Formats: sequence, C-alpha cells, structure tokens
Amino acid sequence: MKRLILLCFILFTQDAFAFLTVGSFGPPMGRVREEADSTESAFSIKPYVGIFYKYEGLSPWILDFEFDYVLPQESYESMQPPKTESKRFIWSVNGNYYLGESLFGVLGMSTVVTKVTGEGGTIDISGRDYYLPTEPKESSHNMIINLGVGFDFIRTFYGELKTHIWRPFDSEARGVSVSMALKWRFLGNFGGGI
Repeated sequence: MKRLILLCFILFTQDAFAFLTVGSFGPPMGRVREEADSTESAFSIKPYVGIFYKYEGLSPWILDFEFDYVLPQESYESMQPPKTESKRFIWSVNGNYYLGESLFGVLGMSTVVTKVTGEGGTIDISGRDYYLPTEPKESSHNMIINLGVGFDFIRTFYGELKTHIWRPFDSEARGVSVSMALKWRFLGNFGGGI
C-alpha cells in the first residue's frame, strides 16, 4: 500500500511531467551479430517505446526517470531456421543540464535487461557450436552510462540523441550504442515549468 501511495504521489505531483517516448535504441556497435554469416553490428535501428517523468531539481538541473521497451527483434541465423527473438527492457535515471531555454545535456545511467527465446537447437559459427535457447530461464543485465544532448522544441515535444557506454568498467567487454528519441508531454503543468 505504501508503494502505491508513493507511486500516485510521484505520478500526480505538481512538479512532475509525464512523457511518452518513441525512438530507436541500437545494440552495442561491433558486439552483436545480426546474422551468423555477417560481421558484428554497426549502427542499426531497433524501435522502442517508453514513458518517463521529469522532475524539476536544482536549477539548471532537471531529473528524469524512464522505463522503455525495445520492440521484439526476430533474427534467423544464416537466414535459415532456427529463429530467435530478443526482448529488451531499459530503466534509466538521468540528469538534464539546461544550457539555455531549449538545449540541454544528458548524463545518467541505465539498467538494460535482455531476454532471448528461440526454437532451440544449435548453430555452427566459425567452427564453434552455439546453443539457441527455447525458454528465457535467465536474463542478461547490463549497466550502461548515458551521455547525450536534447532539444526542447515547444515545451511539449523534446528530441534526444544519446550515446550509451555498455559495461564501462570492463575494458574488454565495453561497448557503445546510440539512441534517438522523440518525447511528447501528456501530463503536467503545460503553462510553465520544464
């Protein structure tokens, strides 16, 4: 009950502004194979939707809390069965530093949860057998650092371009990805504030 009351307070507080998000959240470049016979990924478009809240902090800082869902992605290794599907959920906490009326920098961190399911079986890639999952018994969790810029178009629409650093403290596993988003305010004080 306490959590429900806290959630209602956060959702409807005078200083909170709710937004819907649509955009593209790509995988880490050079770390993910889209197909077995291809090279590792470069930039790719993976559509996502989300909701986030902005809270006025100590000026010129604004805090935002975001939850995103990357639409399921299907792939066929070597363009043949078996098929796999990945689902990705992202929780983010960012600080937005306003550099004027409209332009702001973004600094924060996220947790990315990925679940992969498939039809089972194995596939040979470069002489090694890889097992494809049938059920998502486990999820992979990654912590990423977010760096970016945003632009406030008319206090109702925002655009953001962010770079994400995956596993920032592991020099061998570190990766970088890019996301782009358009955000629309649907709840909050439209007359002023953020």
